Amino acid sequence: MKLIDEWRSSWRWLSVQFAGLSAVILTAWLALPEDIKAAVPDSVKAIAAYVGIAAAVLLRLVKQKDKS
Repeated sequence: MKLIDEWRSSWRWLSVQFAGLSAVILTAWLALPEDIKAAVPDSVKAIAAYVGIAAAVLLRLVKQKDKS
């Protein structure tokens, strides 16, 4: 495996920032009590997962301004 040339500035990419936000949201979800998690329908959980994956891919494809 070889790192990309711009790996040091990857924290500025929208896709990486979104992945970090997703990790925070997942951590908060896991900390919720089971009765609250059970109140959320499975369809909502699935839609949230699909939207999150699609957003990560789309954000990786967006051309961003140079923030150097």
